[in-house]
Amino acid sequence: GGKPLSATGKVFFTMGSGTYVCSGSIVNDSKSDRSIVLTAGHCVFDNATGNFATNFIYYPAFDTTPVTDCTISRCLVATSLVAHNGFTSQSSFTTQATQYDWGFASIPESNINGYAFNSTPFTNSATSYAFGYPAGTPYGGKDLVYCAGPISPDTNNGGLTWGLGCNMTGGSSGGPWLAAFNTTTFDGSVSSLNSYGYGKNSTKMYGPKFNSNTLSTFNAALIVSTATTVV
Repeated sequence: GGKPLSATGKVFFTMGSGTYVCSGSIVNDSKSDRSIVLTAGHCVFDNATGNFATNFIYYPAFDTTPVTDCTISRCLVATSLVAHNGFTSQSSFTTQATQYDWGFASIPESNINGYAFNSTPFTNSATSYAFGYPAGTPYGGKDLVYCAGPISPDTNNGGLTWGLGCNMTGGSSGGPWLAAFNTTTFDGSVSSLNSYGYGKNSTKMYGPKFNSNTLSTFNAALIVSTATTVV
């Protein structure tokens, strides 16, 4: 309940001939006529084809009334998508791509109180709370799930990304990692996100280290009106 539910949502999109699901969260900004959604880079851009996703839809608080018929549900269609060149320049999900696996979408919604955006990197062993809508077994994609615990560098990835003990599966990608999460007010700042795991039985989730490149991508999302790559 509270902000973790209202500020987190499920993402639906098309890449090529396939339709997919991810997770995302609202990030606070200064505009009154729309909101910015943070999600994973691989949920907005297809490395294999070099194209942005289409039919990108954000459904806030999906766990409240989990339906998939957009004629009766609250489906908010993105007006623009933004990713960083560090991700879009890769033809597959490379080590570099994992470091830049974030993306932003602008949606026509102005009444959601989101999370603060934090481009200052986590510190090792800091506690993080991660949220998402895992759709792979044993989950079904209709429930908002969370993991919490200390983070540490992914040693399999040269320490370039963060790891968190978590068994969330596919569909949770893009869900927020919150720093300084207050378990009374349920508020915090978004400092990473669900990006990847190692196999379907992974006991850890991994996410990029937010930095000035993440901030520049977010700043671009505040002003662009089309699909855009930030250099």
